[in-house]
Amino acid sequence: MGKKTWIPIVLLLGAINLLLFWPGSLFFLNDDFIHIPLTTEGKFFQTNSIRPLHELLVKLDLLLYGKQAYGFHITALLLHGIVCFQLYNLCFAIQTNWLKADRAKATNTAFLATALFLIYPQHTESLAWVLGRTPVLSAVFLMFVLRFFFDQKITVRHYFLGFVFFSATLFTYEQSILLPAILFWLACMDKGQRKQKMTYTFCLSLAAVIYIIARKIITADIVGSYEGGNFITRNWPHLIANTGRLITRLWLNPSTVGCYKIATAVSICVLGFLFFTNRKKIATNRNTLLFILGSIILLIIPIISLGITIRSYESGRYLYMPSIFLAMGIAMFCGSFFSLQKQSIKFLLPLLLILVCYWGWGKYQSASHYRNASQYVLQTQNEVFKQSAQSAEPVIIDTLKLTVHRIPVFRMGFNRGLKWINPAIDTNRITVKYYYDEFTDPTLK
Repeated sequence: MGKKTWIPIVLLLGAINLLLFWPGSLFFLNDDFIHIPLTTEGKFFQTNSIRPLHELLVKLDLLLYGKQAYGFHITALLLHGIVCFQLYNLCFAIQTNWLKADRAKATNTAFLATALFLIYPQHTESLAWVLGRTPVLSAVFLMFVLRFFFDQKITVRHYFLGFVFFSATLFTYEQSILLPAILFWLACMDKGQRKQKMTYTFCLSLAAVIYIIARKIITADIVGSYEGGNFITRNWPHLIANTGRLITRLWLNPSTVGCYKIATAVSICVLGFLFFTNRKKIATNRNTLLFILGSIILLIIPIISLGITIRSYESGRYLYMPSIFLAMGIAMFCGSFFSLQKQSIKFLLPLLLILVCYWGWGKYQSASHYRNASQYVLQTQNEVFKQSAQSAEPVIIDTLKLTVHRIPVFRMGFNRGLKWINPAIDTNRITVKYYYDEFTDPTLK
């Protein structure tokens, strides 16, 4: 396949993403109603987080769009598009500059990685929830950092830009703080530019140290109780369980517990068979495999304590940056076989098509869930505003859903959100008889 075939495919997938996450069909969710108002008040260090660059982005959105949610989601889609373009560029550079692949193979691999990234279903939270887009903005900066590392020649300019962009990465979202470790390993293996790449990695590490010092000064904690509670208490059973859920959710769509266990067992068997039958070929690409797996692991470690649910598309934002390497890894694995072994196409191509269909269904399902969640929030607020304007009597809500499709909508920020959207409303007049949370409903397994 050439560019003339790939470009329409990628553009079509981009258009599908635009339709699925149409900004006009999405609204604010859950603690958007807490953090966005805090940003309007100029509070840039919220709930012990140091993410001032995303707060600046929120501030810009507020200036451009006010309280119109669609504007915030337009920004998320634009950022996601930038990451997709960067992914193509990075994958091509890795193929040509590091793996010494020919341009045709590098082009096909880069396009396949971009297509898989556009199909990937776990991005939904980052595209449909305003606060969930922090990894997307952070990924924009991180992709520059990685791209500079894989340049054919690293200069002093790279040291400076790497430091600046990695600082920006961490002060947007701290998940990638351990990533310099894998780059240091790659630098040690590079005989041609070992000194330059090690110096570049040192600059990234310096940025990480500065971030840690800043976090300690501003929040008084290096690891807070929210993001590191299970580490602090050494709750190993939870940490082990969280690790398993994060790793499997990286490629599996959420489901009921029983279906998820079956999907996990089947996928592990398939992966085991692939590795066993192609172990000699994989051994020749060992460094590439270690780079991909190492990067994913180092991006997962900082969020192990938080964990992830397997019963809804909530918390998928934790997988946004690891999915960059997952998409590249699958594309490189397929590319290395398709270009050399015709027999592999008969086996790998059907598996790839099954994965694309499975992820595609998850993409559609997750987008639908978040649209429904947004509509519930909007309709609830409009009904409260209407009742409040029509009568001076108290507004009674029989049942307020805290989650929709197990996606948090009003677990936090209900009254604060009403007041922010409509400052004239008196939230003291609102009474909620019953709060319903799907996660606590025993009938929903």
